[in-house]
Amino acid sequence: MFHKGFIMMTGIWLALGFIPLSGADIGRLQIPAANVPPGEHPRLFFSKDDLKALRERASSTEYAPYMTQLRKLSDSIGKLLEKNDAAEIEKLKKESLGGWSKFAPNARNLALLAILTDSPADYERAVKYFKIWLDANPLDAELKPAFSWGNGDYAIAYDLLFNAMTPEERARARHILACMVGAPTAEAIGRDWYTGGPNLSMRIGGGANWIELFTANSGLTAMAIEGEEGANPELLAKLAWMFRRFLSEGISADGALYEGMSYATGFGTHFTPQMILALKFRGIDTLSASNLAKVAEWIAQEALPWGYEAFDHNKSGGIFSAAPFATFLAKEYGGLSVWMINNFALRKEGGELDLLMCLVNGIPEKNGTGREGRPLSKWFSSRGLVFCRSGWGMRDTQFMFITNPVGMGHTHADQGSFCIASNGEYLAADSGARAYASEFHNLVLVDGVGQPQREGSVDSFIKSVDANAYSTLIDTDLRLSYARVAQGVHTGPWNWEVFNPLEEAERKALFVRGASGPVIVISDKFKKDSRDRLYEWGLHTPSDNVTSANGRRFRFAGKFGGKYLHTLDPGKISVLEKKNVPDGVYHGWLLVRSEPSPPVWANNNVIVNGVPCPYTTTFFGRGNYREGWKWLPLKPKGKTEINVTGGNLSVKLESVS
Repeated sequence: MFHKGFIMMTGIWLALGFIPLSGADIGRLQIPAANVPPGEHPRLFFSKDDLKALRERASSTEYAPYMTQLRKLSDSIGKLLEKNDAAEIEKLKKESLGGWSKFAPNARNLALLAILTDSPADYERAVKYFKIWLDANPLDAELKPAFSWGNGDYAIAYDLLFNAMTPEERARARHILACMVGAPTAEAIGRDWYTGGPNLSMRIGGGANWIELFTANSGLTAMAIEGEEGANPELLAKLAWMFRRFLSEGISADGALYEGMSYATGFGTHFTPQMILALKFRGIDTLSASNLAKVAEWIAQEALPWGYEAFDHNKSGGIFSAAPFATFLAKEYGGLSVWMINNFALRKEGGELDLLMCLVNGIPEKNGTGREGRPLSKWFSSRGLVFCRSGWGMRDTQFMFITNPVGMGHTHADQGSFCIASNGEYLAADSGARAYASEFHNLVLVDGVGQPQREGSVDSFIKSVDANAYSTLIDTDLRLSYARVAQGVHTGPWNWEVFNPLEEAERKALFVRGASGPVIVISDKFKKDSRDRLYEWGLHTPSDNVTSANGRRFRFAGKFGGKYLHTLDPGKISVLEKKNVPDGVYHGWLLVRSEPSPPVWANNNVIVNGVPCPYTTTFFGRGNYREGWKWLPLKPKGKTEINVTGGNLSVKLESVS
């Protein structure tokens, strides 16, 4: 995927002690029950008395796009259920027990639609679908409490469908949920790194998204059955205590999360706002001590000059997600958080805001504070990232310098690496989500060896960042990131093991906002020892960029910079016509680039001399603008040959979605 450009250049032991979490410590946070009578539902986010107002809100014009999405989902699943195909049902049963399948969110959304419409048909469909999960679990006699992360989606579905289920179905669901939050789960608190136990960073935020997923999913599961058989209020108090710590320790004081971008705004925080709202419904404030209000400041710096996506570092594809988390932040804090949700979702098309968040917490305003006026240099010191910009325009330059604190999850062997985007192109690139080793990053290798790859176990630090309106100077000492790696089981102890010690490993980066354009200088001072060594300086760029080298100089160039046809919005058509083309058999390609936008499914028709090309050959979507221009082969009727007779050639591009 990447071009490599290389330029030739002439047992420690650590013991950490832990204070185990005591019942007195974590029991200080008492969780009052929801102000709902035992056995009455809904009880997670709102009560039976709130339903009239919520249904009126859901039936308003403002909520129509979201309700339409739910209706489409319901109709699609309804057709599947009507078939009653035994093989398909068995497939759904297996999916329902999967870790992160679509089944559980679909069950929640069907339940949400049913309680909002109060339609018997919608209730029947939602319960029938939910029952697939019930039937997939072991029989009650075989079902025993076991350690679990809980499941927020099934907890919400149970809460919303409670009155539509039979007593037997309710008891069955309650038994399954209770087994998730029984003694084995309670006993794991403080034991494992993802349950608040010891970790290398010595804070709850180590592996932050796993802490959040465990506490929020288990917490919602526990709250869904509170006051009922199998409830575990002691466990809930512990989970709420850990969750509140995650909101302060798992998010740095300046708003950065300690994970890759895809985790921070999507998978890793999907249940954060649900847990916040469920605790709020019980009178527990988790926001005042959190750093949530600053998250948008980090996202604004992370977003590439054209917005909508970020550099793809640390197991992250760099793709933003609207998700419940961003929807909640936009409503709760406004301002730059509104810019954030607009940057994540095509709101003008009614898409991708989370309906449950909008319903319970309200729809965010559409106009907020933009990125303009933000600092052009920003050092997230706790997180280890530095961002420098020449401005906030789409074609301005962005420079990101990467280090990671010990204990952070999803890290690569990339301490001291950097990325550059400029003039609408992604130039100096990270390796993305799957290539972890130093050789895939913009680093110095010594005799082909870089830094060790073990998540959260490599140390380095930025000595200083000096910034003013004209320039930014970053000074780092990277010796520790080459020299050692922490080894050991998650519960400790950890030992520093020698890896690739260097006498010197200093990298300085200078970003200058020059009058004629930005200048970036990287100065490296590396020395392994007094012997002759091979020092390689790596610089990677996406494969779509044109790369050329001449001795110690290299050049990146975009594939295309001339006129282009721009087709956007349904039914819009662009046509390229050429006269007096010699008759013959041709092969053709389109040079295409996606629209700067959030990633959205898209469909395009391409017709060559009246002959359509199959959909599978013309799909290039929207979003992922940083991938640049790419060649799309023209295949009328699925064939690569284009027959031209009569001297005319016509290529029509139609935007369908």
